[in-house]
Amino acid sequence: MKALVTKIAALDTDQRGDEFWMAETAELSSTRQSVERGPRRRSMTDTVQPSAECQVELQAGRSINQAAIWLIRRAYISNKLRERKEQFARSKPMNIFCGTFNVNGKKEAGADIGQWLRWKRKAGGSDPDIYAIGFQEIVDLNAVNVAVTNTNSQQRSLLWRAAIQQYLDTLESKYYLVEHLPLVGVMLCVFAKEEYRSRLRNIEASKMGNKGGVAIRFMLYDSTLCFVCAHLAAHRGNVLGRNADFNSILTKVAFRAPPDVEWEFRGLERTPYGRPNMEQKGGGGVQEMPTFGIEDHDVVFWLGDLNYRIIEKVATSEVLKRVRSPAGLEYLRACDQLNLERKKGAAFADFEEGVLTFQPTYKYEVGTNHYDERPDKKLRAPAWCDRVLWRIQDPASDLVQLLSYDRAELTLSDHKPVAAVLEAQIRCIHQEAHMAAYNAVNADLAPYDDRGANLQPEISLSTQWVELGVVRYLQTTTARVRITNVGQSLAYVRFVPKLEESSPAPSWLMVEPSFALLKPGDAVDVAFTARVDSSMARALATGCAVLEEVAVLRLEQGPDYYLQVYGSYAQSAFGTPLSELVRRRAGTAEMPIGVPLEVWRLLDGVVDRGGLSGPQVAEELFASPGDPDDVATASACLDSGDEFPARCSAQSLLQVLQDLLQALPEPVVPADSIKIVERAGPNALATWPGEFLNSLPPPHHDLFIYLMAFFR
Repeated sequence: MKALVTKIAALDTDQRGDEFWMAETAELSSTRQSVERGPRRRSMTDTVQPSAECQVELQAGRSINQAAIWLIRRAYISNKLRERKEQFARSKPMNIFCGTFNVNGKKEAGADIGQWLRWKRKAGGSDPDIYAIGFQEIVDLNAVNVAVTNTNSQQRSLLWRAAIQQYLDTLESKYYLVEHLPLVGVMLCVFAKEEYRSRLRNIEASKMGNKGGVAIRFMLYDSTLCFVCAHLAAHRGNVLGRNADFNSILTKVAFRAPPDVEWEFRGLERTPYGRPNMEQKGGGGVQEMPTFGIEDHDVVFWLGDLNYRIIEKVATSEVLKRVRSPAGLEYLRACDQLNLERKKGAAFADFEEGVLTFQPTYKYEVGTNHYDERPDKKLRAPAWCDRVLWRIQDPASDLVQLLSYDRAELTLSDHKPVAAVLEAQIRCIHQEAHMAAYNAVNADLAPYDDRGANLQPEISLSTQWVELGVVRYLQTTTARVRITNVGQSLAYVRFVPKLEESSPAPSWLMVEPSFALLKPGDAVDVAFTARVDSSMARALATGCAVLEEVAVLRLEQGPDYYLQVYGSYAQSAFGTPLSELVRRRAGTAEMPIGVPLEVWRLLDGVVDRGGLSGPQVAEELFASPGDPDDVATASACLDSGDEFPARCSAQSLLQVLQDLLQALPEPVVPADSIKIVERAGPNALATWPGEFLNSLPPPHHDLFIYLMAFFR
């Protein structure tokens, strides 16, 4: 549904391509995946753009935007149909096999891929209904294969496709090739049981880049599925490159849009309650867009060599030692880059994955089951490069359950193939019952449509002064306003940007829901939630921002309402300049002068918890991330002066220290000082350290020396 909100927010902005502020309607489930960023509800409304003439001014300062009314009404009907889905929709469970294998440029050459594709199902179970198989490096990624010719890729893809078909022909069920798509070294092919041939439609393949990704999508019964196979950027330290590859594929892969992307409206006949007339002035001036994306599907399966490694703080020798024990695997899972990036919301935040109970899949000595530790080869830390994840558009629906997630012991490549089998609930809609439910929802609104033609909508607000109270760093503070329809017609309300702005609210403030359709007598509680992050904390600490905002609430065919939102920020160490931290916290006999009290408290807490008692312990402390709840608690205690709870580990306190230093308006080592190190040649070791230290401002110099002495 966030796409609906995006479009409604965009109706009153210019068309510069700005990224608009979004918030979910309160009528949707607040369920979230186990990651920081919540999933987006995409919809067909993401495929229209309003024209500059979509707003029509009426008398007495009133206005109407038919495109906004259409979008809000569509969202309302969508929610009501979802509430009634048991009346017209049922689920059919299907097993989907997703496999990925980086073959390292090797040919199939008679390898027993059956041990990879063979699902160890329970007694009496059936073969998977769908096989989605992805390959990477089916040819060597050299300049000739990438830039000059695709012939080798085509030939290799045919060989691997034939090998898969040969295996599937040995199964009791009969399969046919739904679609396949090679892209230099990457290939994706999807097979389905023959019995579903008539149920699969809107089949399409798309791709992006050379090494990048390929995708195949289709509708099965009344569910839309999308399979993505990708080979992301390599090298252990290139996390940002992998994140960028993921986001590029996610946003740039496009398909031709079917008539209705949202399942709530699929197959329904057009009615008088449909899209506004594009030719009518004030009708929204909407224009159909020909494509839609990966996230517009009910379920997305993403597989491939994603190339995420163990974080660099864990030495290669340590990874090799820990990889051979269950306890060691648990430790390495906590240090897996993909898991950490998902938690941060940097990549795959809306996706789920099974627990990595198998050993890392890379890098092996070809022809063996041994990690490659040959002295004449570059030693690489083992990693779970090869993964299968999935994303549900509506997480509250629980559409997918993982049945198995494992790897196979093929020795053809320096990677091990991975396979996941998932049970997906495929939606089957009874069209007559669906239409009846749709008509019933519209019939409930029809009397107000007839009555409201000559009536001006009216609403009342519980208050126009939204007092947030005290707002603390990284803690959410919420105030609510009730909007009530006190008129006799339908009330369409939405928050809109102010003039010269592109978002209805600043980055520190979220408004939920941002729009609503209210029948006479109905009310909605709007939550204004403030959260100060590190960038906002810096702005507040330096006087560049205040916690004040005017929110504009628009009543279609009625006036605008202005809500004053304000709060007071509790002084925090986070975002405060280092010189100010030192100035306001004088040193004591125990704490060195020139070092912020907050830094001393955190490091003292690390020592009290047995941290840094040896080089190995120190390495592990920095390798393991802190517990998010404990980090939040310790951050609050740092500002309040309370003692850190005993449950807060040394890792959590070090995480808070990193957050504190990263939130400084100017880093501990300023950019000018870094340039001294960068300019220093290999023979300047005797001179540049002194020049570097002398370049640091006094508080930065003292803190740098203190940290280096502590961690040496």
